[in-house]
Formats: sequence, structure tokens, C-alpha cells
Amino acid sequence: MRYLNIYGDPSPWQIQSRGALYTFMSFINVTKYPPSLLFLLLTLGIIFIGWPIYENWHGKASEIVLCYGKVSLFFYVIHLYLVNAGACLYSIYVLHYPSGWWWGITPWSSLPWPSNYHPNLLVAYVAWAVILIIMYPLCFMYKNYKSSHNYAWLSYL
Repeated sequence: MRYLNIYGDPSPWQIQSRGALYTFMSFINVTKYPPSLLFLLLTLGIIFIGWPIYENWHGKASEIVLCYGKVSLFFYVIHLYLVNAGACLYSIYVLHYPSGWWWGITPWSSLPWPSNYHPNLLVAYVAWAVILIIMYPLCFMYKNYKSSHNYAWLSYL
């Protein structure tokens, strides 16, 4: 369907002059919003291709991934607070900027972005890794608590 550029995605793919890699990226660059049939087929296709690999995956790495997966809502809720707290600390101690702009105490319009702020992908990756490392023991403890207690509310979190 994607190859024919007839149906399924509002933006057609094109052969790129910069090479095969860029042509491939144009081919898989499907639109998520508005809802695209090709986006759904691409994401589900990747899951179905990877499923047999994940089914037979054993070892420490699979235990770590399963730990996060068994308490995914808990991870989601707690990580939001950690990310916000980390961003506030980064703002205060690295950028030397008041934290009121981050927490909404000071209106956004009254404070410009810090002059020494520059988006940095390496900082984002480090923050992501730190959050994962901090969250693992919390998720592990909660997973053990959840498996040893039989409260109905635990099935949701």
C-alpha cells in the first residue's frame, strides 16, 4: 500500500536524491495524526515480527524489561514526577534560573527562556537513562508488593 502511494497516508513517499537510506526513511515516514492506516500497519507489523523473538527471550535483560512491563502504569505515573523534579533541579542548579517559571508560579509570558538554555539531545538521553535507573528499584519493589498482595486496586496500578 505504501509503495503505490494511493491510499493510507496523506503524505506520499518519494525517492530521495541523498541516497537509499533517506529514501527508506521517506518510505517509513508515515503520519500518526490524523489517524493513518499505514501508521497502524507499520507499528503492528513491527510488533508481530518481533513477537516470536520476545517470546523466547530469556536472561537478565528480559527480566529488567518485564519488570517495567508488569507495573507500567506505576512507572508512568511516578516517572512524570521524577522528570518534572529533575527538570526543575536542572533549571536551578545548571542553568541558574529561578524555578518558578517551571512550576507555573511565575507566568510563562513574564520570563523568557534562560539565555544559556540550548536543547541538547545528549542531555535528554542522559536524563532518560537516569530516570530508568532510578525507576528500576521502585518498579521492582512495587512488582514484588503487587505479587504478594491480593488487593483489587493493585490490578489497575
